[in-house]
Amino acid sequence: MTNLMAADAPVAAPSGEARSATQVKAGRNGAGPILVALHGRETSDAAALAAHLLADRMRTEVRIVTVIEPIPSVTGPDGMPLVVMVEPESWEARQDAVLRRLSLVPARGQKREIDVRYGQAAAEIARAAEEMRASVIVLDAAPHRRLRHTVSGRCATHVLRRSHIPVLSVSPGFSALPRRAVAAIDFSRASVEAARIAVRLLADNGTLTLVNVAPESEHFRVAASPTAESISINVNTALDRLCDELLALAPPGITIRSKVTSGVVITEILSIADQLEAELIAVGTHGPGIVERFFIGSVAGTILELAGTTVLACPAPQKVDLPDLEPKTSGTALSEVPETWRTWLDDFSKRNAGRPVTVEVDDPSIGAQVQARGYLLQGAACDPSDHSIEIMLGHMAGADAHLTRRIDEVASVAISTDVRGRDAALEIRHGEGRTLVMFKP
Repeated sequence: MTNLMAADAPVAAPSGEARSATQVKAGRNGAGPILVALHGRETSDAAALAAHLLADRMRTEVRIVTVIEPIPSVTGPDGMPLVVMVEPESWEARQDAVLRRLSLVPARGQKREIDVRYGQAAAEIARAAEEMRASVIVLDAAPHRRLRHTVSGRCATHVLRRSHIPVLSVSPGFSALPRRAVAAIDFSRASVEAARIAVRLLADNGTLTLVNVAPESEHFRVAASPTAESISINVNTALDRLCDELLALAPPGITIRSKVTSGVVITEILSIADQLEAELIAVGTHGPGIVERFFIGSVAGTILELAGTTVLACPAPQKVDLPDLEPKTSGTALSEVPETWRTWLDDFSKRNAGRPVTVEVDDPSIGAQVQARGYLLQGAACDPSDHSIEIMLGHMAGADAHLTRRIDEVASVAISTDVRGRDAALEIRHGEGRTLVMFKP
């Protein structure tokens, strides 16, 4: 068994280049179980192996879940339902299929009890993970075709929309703990948590490269400013501090490097991972202070779909025990108290009336979709008596159009601001779904 090891003290190394953990001691206990979702086919073998290796590293156990989804209804040209002569998979058949595949994976003496569930896969996997307080959810990233392009990791994005637990989307080629990993760092709590888990996933004597990418437009703006040098120093200093924090979690002989660059964020991360032949990419699911997008953000979601390797995607942890790497210039205010929503939304409407918005909705009954784009915000109003909110949009560019969306069973309201102090997004959680009103940056 390979145990989690941590450094007694980091070994000094040139700033911003490389650090290495050589002195070790026993790692921390108390990690929640690793939940692996399997479907009994060959493409999930790599995920099963990854789950057991990760459990060894984190000194915890593996729990197994499999979900039998209902047969989708089919309608004919006249809109009438058609009878599909397909027998649903039985509980026993699915369990036997999963057990057959698991027999090929070393179990390290663990029990192989399988939680068989019925329903929508992503929702049931997320629910199971929440119930057992899992540390990580492990899924396979078997590629498939969509719109003439090969994509992967779609199940991971759906699970992430429904859970705050990190997800490891395992590529079919996974056969051992990675020796080379890249972690995208934007100094959000989510990206730091991704790096913390990634360093514990590495094989002994592996290398983790922390990559900070300044978006191209921001790079040109900052490069021309008189504070460009101090900003660069601050970024490197923050990366140095993160290196020190990660060394305390690292297995024996791990080297941690840092790299600061600029450009198109997704392109740079994938390019650097390819150059370094990384076997793992770790990324947070949102940027600093911005409410998470339903499509799991343009960076994390796209990397999950396009990366040809294993991807670790982490939401921000609920328990805040991460280092304060830099002053917060943006943030999110969240309330679950209906009495406060009316005031919040009145002020929100006054600040943002006339701004163009995109409205995205994620609901288990309809999936994730864009419901409005190009409209201008007219306002948002709340009725605390029945926990409902209405979003009013109007005057879409080039047309005299109006749209009102009523949201019932509201559970929480969150408003995010960007680095300039302007509202960036309004997130409304309702039932098992979410609605997001986003402003153009």
